[in-house]
Amino acid sequence: MMMNSQLPRPMMPKKLQQVEIDNKEVEELRRLAQRAPESVDQIAKNSSLPPYTIEIIYIVVIILYGLNYWYGSRKNLQIANKWLDSVKDVLENNFTSFAGERMKLTKETSNVFKLICTGRVNTLGMQVTITLRKRHDLLSLILEFFWKSSDEIKIDVALNEEGLDSFVFGLVKSRDAKKFIKANPDLTELSKLVSNDRLSSPSNTLTNFTVYSEFEDVISEILTKEVVNAISSVESSLSEIHISDQNSLSPTYKNFLQVSGRLNEKDQVSENLVKLILYLIDELPQIRLSKPEKQKSEKVRKSKAESKMKETIKERQDALQQKKIEKKQKLIAEMDKLTPEQQRKLEEKLYKQDLKKKQS
Repeated sequence: MMMNSQLPRPMMPKKLQQVEIDNKEVEELRRLAQRAPESVDQIAKNSSLPPYTIEIIYIVVIILYGLNYWYGSRKNLQIANKWLDSVKDVLENNFTSFAGERMKLTKETSNVFKLICTGRVNTLGMQVTITLRKRHDLLSLILEFFWKSSDEIKIDVALNEEGLDSFVFGLVKSRDAKKFIKANPDLTELSKLVSNDRLSSPSNTLTNFTVYSEFEDVISEILTKEVVNAISSVESSLSEIHISDQNSLSPTYKNFLQVSGRLNEKDQVSENLVKLILYLIDELPQIRLSKPEKQKSEKVRKSKAESKMKETIKERQDALQQKKIEKKQKLIAEMDKLTPEQQRKLEEKLYKQDLKKKQS
């Protein structure tokens, strides 16, 4: 009996062992599969956003945009009115009437304002355009982190032609000279760059500006000591001065004075800029070209007018010729659809029409 109890246990066949292991693996996989949906649901529950999160974000963005639009528009209006208040007395003393019943800026958009002044000697009128930063536009404010912008002012003056000699003149901040000359074809065609030696003098402090002029004698008559001092007082605001008789934008007048710059927060600078423009309005009619310069000016403008007329005639002729070609192509296309007899009759009709035109 003792010997039987000590006998070794019979070994299980390898195949049966493998089957038992495989069954255990299957059972384990089943248990994992049953738990998997619960785990997925739990993960989804833990990772999902609270209800209406997207809708709340949209509403917050719309509210922010609306508040910024209200604040930005209000701020721009305050800046524009502040400029008007700083120059109001000067304008009322120099102009007799304004667009509207009283002096008031016209709001073109939330960042563009205009003022039109009339009723003054030597000018048909003056238009002020204030273009401010788009403070009302949230996207524009974000873009300003990458592309800086500033508040701008442009003053256009329509000059009387009577008693005004014809010439072009330009003064611009040196950093903007290339852009300025490219934007004004009259300066490109008629003026020359004035050398720094010509401008350098104890009384001339315009070291940060570049000057273009058609005639040299005009330079000293425009850039008098008073004008140079006035420009120096508004140097932080002034960008360019453009005087010309080559206005191609308006058929009403051809002589104009245009001054552009940055809107300055200081009231005195704004007032000095307007005073500079008024001084130029009165001084420009006093400038007289010498006899040779006047003859040259008239000759150049006559030649330019003739070239423009020839160009206009050529454009009309080209347009007329194109019209004839299109008409002929249309006629050929129509003839292809006709019978030989109909084509013959149409050709006879056209021949008679051409003969009649030649005889008349």
